[in-house]
Amino acid sequence: MSFLEYNRRLRFSASYDVIVAGGGFAGVPAAVASARKGAKTLLIEHYGFLGGTSTAGLVRGFWATIDGVGNIFAEILEDLRKLDALFGWEELEYDEEYLKYHPPGLRFDEEYLKYVLQDLVIRNGVELRLHSRVIDVIMDGDKVQYLVVHGKSGTEALGVEVVIDATGDGDVAALAGAEFKKGRESDGRQLAMSLHFKTMDTKENVRPVLPKGCAEYKSYDDLPFSPELRPKVIGLDPTETEDLTKAEILARKQVMSIVHYIQTRVHPTYKLVSTATQIGVREGRRIIGDYVLTEEDVFMGREFPDVIAVGTSQIDFHDIDNYGDRGSRREKVPSYQIPYRCLLVKGIRNMLTAGKCISGDQVAQSSYRMIPTCAALGQAAGTAAALAVEHKVGLRDLDIEKLQDILRKEGMKFSGVPPFSTPSGEAYPTTLDIQKARERLAEFDRLATRKTKEKKAPI
Repeated sequence: MSFLEYNRRLRFSASYDVIVAGGGFAGVPAAVASARKGAKTLLIEHYGFLGGTSTAGLVRGFWATIDGVGNIFAEILEDLRKLDALFGWEELEYDEEYLKYHPPGLRFDEEYLKYVLQDLVIRNGVELRLHSRVIDVIMDGDKVQYLVVHGKSGTEALGVEVVIDATGDGDVAALAGAEFKKGRESDGRQLAMSLHFKTMDTKENVRPVLPKGCAEYKSYDDLPFSPELRPKVIGLDPTETEDLTKAEILARKQVMSIVHYIQTRVHPTYKLVSTATQIGVREGRRIIGDYVLTEEDVFMGREFPDVIAVGTSQIDFHDIDNYGDRGSRREKVPSYQIPYRCLLVKGIRNMLTAGKCISGDQVAQSSYRMIPTCAALGQAAGTAAALAVEHKVGLRDLDIEKLQDILRKEGMKFSGVPPFSTPSGEAYPTTLDIQKARERLAEFDRLATRKTKEKKAPI
């Protein structure tokens, strides 16, 4: 590898109390919470819309308990509800106990969500820069002094008191020289990536066409990712440009193959409508903080004196080594607390993380990366940042009890929050659900084979 050195003058544009990088479900609550506390706040997002994985990645569901994660998340749900853009899972039969903690609002319309999030940040006085990305960090010792941001108008430097990295992959923290972990301890292998897509029922048979170079899936066992009919990419690093490019290419080819499978084996009247703007990344960098949340902490339902959020989702660990689902782990866990120290970035004085890149091990991350938990982490980070600015104290010198009192008053619960589950009380999906899915698709295969023989032509 060779290097070049060059010098250039940067336009210094403005200074902010708090800059949040990343406009997903961690970044938006972080920015809103900061602005509501009176901090001059900027939110930077590299897409032309907000929502992150929930919109750009078409991950249109809340896979964690939606109660007790803060008033900002609750406002988002209410705004979606007013637009008739919040739904339940039609295939589940809700019972009274389930509805107590999981009202029918686990699915949402991603197009309305883009507007709801945009409106939320604007009406709360957050300055928003879309089509922009943090490309470098200028340090003063262990303090971030400037963020170097590139957008359509060029490259500029922005002064900042507190930075919140809500990029999902810890991009800004990594630029600042923070320590991080990626993947499995033994070899760095990370959780699988998936490219979501949408289909629609045309109500009449469509002509299946398989593009040249795309694999033909003829049975359930051929599918790259079971039981869900969606792509799966393993063995690539989403924080490396070349690997991420390969993942996008491979996943899009898999979409073509899966749609062809659906049309010929399952739903002959369905057509492809859209694919996600980007592949879904379950795990990138995990930034090392003052505390690393562990698998043991999660399974023990551990409590911490500096709790700022509660995790409730199952362990959703997608197989790292195989294209099937046999190496995945989906285990129900008790609700567990997440300490403020997991948001503090080791070795950097004025930076917090929020969302899936906070400090934790790989298994713990497979639980706390869910959207409601990320929203709670974002609101906690934004509140902490604004308090630090207001009281002119370091992030590590905050009055934690005061931070917790504020979060409680704003709808955050640190105890008594039930773990996420389906109406049956099991983690979703259970082994039984997977087996049912396998049997259902096997039946589709059997019927398709019989009909093909009868008609001497594809379905």
